[in-house]
Amino acid sequence: MELKQGGDRSKWIANSNHNIQCFTEGEIERMTSNYKTILGRGAFGEVYRGVLENSSVVAVKKFVHNVKENFDQELTVHREINHKNVVRLIGYCVEENALMMVTEYIANGNLNGILHSNDRIPISLETRLRIATECAEALAYMHSYMYTQVIHGDIKPANILLDGSLKAKISDFGISRLVNDPDRTLFTSHVMGSIGYMDPLFARDGRLTAKSDVYSFGVVMVELITRRRAATSSGEANIVVAFTNALANGVRGVREFFDAEIASQRNMKILEGIAKLAGQCMRMERDRRPEIIDVVERLRTLGRASHQGQQRADLFSWARKSKPPPPALVTTPLPARVRTRPPPLVMTSRSDPLCWLFSLEEMMAATRNFDESLRILVNPDDYNNRVYCGGIDGGATKVAITRPRYYSHGNGREFRSVIETRSKLKHCHIVPLIGYCDESSRMILVYDFMARGSLHHHLYMTQKPLTWKQRLEICIGAARGLHYLHRGTEQAIIHGSLDSTKILLDENWVAKIIDGGLPGNARDGRTLRFSFLEPKNKHTYRLTEESDVHDFGALLFEVLLAKVDRILPKKYMLKRALRYKKERRLDELFEPALEEEINLQSLDMFAETAARCVGVC
Repeated sequence: MELKQGGDRSKWIANSNHNIQCFTEGEIERMTSNYKTILGRGAFGEVYRGVLENSSVVAVKKFVHNVKENFDQELTVHREINHKNVVRLIGYCVEENALMMVTEYIANGNLNGILHSNDRIPISLETRLRIATECAEALAYMHSYMYTQVIHGDIKPANILLDGSLKAKISDFGISRLVNDPDRTLFTSHVMGSIGYMDPLFARDGRLTAKSDVYSFGVVMVELITRRRAATSSGEANIVVAFTNALANGVRGVREFFDAEIASQRNMKILEGIAKLAGQCMRMERDRRPEIIDVVERLRTLGRASHQGQQRADLFSWARKSKPPPPALVTTPLPARVRTRPPPLVMTSRSDPLCWLFSLEEMMAATRNFDESLRILVNPDDYNNRVYCGGIDGGATKVAITRPRYYSHGNGREFRSVIETRSKLKHCHIVPLIGYCDESSRMILVYDFMARGSLHHHLYMTQKPLTWKQRLEICIGAARGLHYLHRGTEQAIIHGSLDSTKILLDENWVAKIIDGGLPGNARDGRTLRFSFLEPKNKHTYRLTEESDVHDFGALLFEVLLAKVDRILPKKYMLKRALRYKKERRLDELFEPALEEEINLQSLDMFAETAARCVGVC
């Protein structure tokens, strides 16, 4: 179904992310018991409680004024988004004079009601931080991880719903926009938003960017820590203006605004960190506002510090001049005796520790002495690289703990060079290095845990093949990560061994590159065997950016042609793909499940790109 045209239309033909159903008006009337229970009202219309045939409770949003253009836009945007912190779209009704959307039911209402109702329930600082982090993660997904960028346009507490566990879910995409080219400036003369939350720069010049959402989110953070409304009708002073004016004189100046319920001495540094971050989000210069993915990282850091009860003041500046000791790994109980932890190894020019230093005792405890039952097989062809599952933050955060075979024989200097290189890589498509252990000749790396495993696993070892859209998004993410290595660091980094086992997928299917870019395989002129195709100078060559591009082209062909339970030698696969491309017979090779998803024009463009990368065009 194609609902929108031009700039408001997704790059993808609108496909359902959630097996979305089309309901009739009669079915809606039955599920709502003829609109018996109303849940809320808004400018769009009304929301009713409904029950599906499987007894699931849902919310039915009924557009009273039946403005089909608005309905089409909201439906088009909402059905593109698939994130755990976004209200899930279940179905819709599009009959004459009956425009409705059916979404999951969120039990605890919205954040505005929780914060400002007369019977105020206590909300801990940790809960407020988690709500902020979950909202920021959803916005980061919409801004940076989707193939077509989404700008929400109306971020405010009333559009942040909370489930039974007070987990946040963003809702209401009535004025959201799909942005096909984030680098192109969008202007509108029809400025829409909510008073108190709308970006003043957008209201003034009509220029719409993702930074408008960042401003609104900054206002939400102010409400979370002050528990005072940003927009009032009672003549009260504007909290945002008063807050930013006080913040201009230093972070201590906003202490009087903090909600007394959480403004204890124990929490003060955390609150000041949130206040400073909110102020940066609300800056009156767009380019000086942080990207939302950076906001997510700052909130996670504050959340970890809050959880551990750390009070070091210099943690909470935007530049993060230092870090507290790392949290204990708690897969199994640690010994009662705790020694003084040595300082982190890696330092920047600003003396900024970039990753944790764990003890071998903690590594052994986290993996139950490297129990094989906790082992993760990332690369089925490499049984020497051992990866185990562990947990930090009191077990709340999973991590991957690896013992690389390359650095297990006293090669300490090279291992430290690895730490220095990897810990500086900060990008949404690079697997983050959390910490390391270098003790008793045991060299260990600790990474973020990637819940979906490797691309290789999903190409060859699962019975449910990846869709064409998923494959394209994964390839785009890998390309962005590779571009960051080549152009986004102080000195270009060559990966040197990119393939499907080096592309990992997080819970939201976001592709992240692992390994590569390490000393000894990039900048010192050493030579390595090429991953897929034997080069002209036989088996070895000097690694360059072009060699990474070659590997990426081979990866594109692998993503297109890989089949479950059929792993072909890479060299054979690539040569066969190039031959079939030349003969215009590639459609004979890929997964049968993809045949209905790929049109010939898309296939030709994809194959042409892959062929150019491997240097045969």
